[in-house]
Amino acid sequence: MISGATVIVSILLSCHGTRSLSTNIIKSFEWASIGITFVLVFLLVYIRLLSKENRSLRLSDYLVILAWTSFLIYGSLDTILFYYGVIPSNNVTPEDFPIVARVSYVQSMVWMNTTYIVKAAMLAHYILFIPVYMGKLRKAAWIISALVLLSWLSQLLLQALWCLPISRLW
Repeated sequence: MISGATVIVSILLSCHGTRSLSTNIIKSFEWASIGITFVLVFLLVYIRLLSKENRSLRLSDYLVILAWTSFLIYGSLDTILFYYGVIPSNNVTPEDFPIVARVSYVQSMVWMNTTYIVKAAMLAHYILFIPVYMGKLRKAAWIISALVLLSWLSQLLLQALWCLPISRLW
């Protein structure tokens, strides 16, 4: 599994019929996006802690921090796959295949968790803005939150337990 930024750059390269851009440019683009999101998360936390209303972080803030941390781990795993030649050329030597398979397996778990953490952060943020007197809407939001949580757990269990022992994957 590769990041969205890597997919976009790979598509652009294949459309122009050239591989003149090096993998270092692709990695730089990915790490720049990680850096930019760090600045945004830092500003969110900084502003939240300086606000006059409530000087504490909310659940949605903690989920945003967790999502960024997961994004950072994903970028690190992506860099490992770059190192082994998986991205963008998919040239993996037979002796490197076991480590690449393991990293890809962990990376797919991290990617799935990152997407669900982002969904949970958005839902936690939206629930804060639903007034108490709108009981049906709040109930619907909590039901959606429960469905997202169940979906997350089912995806996690399916991915972790689909093939036992996991060593069959490599």
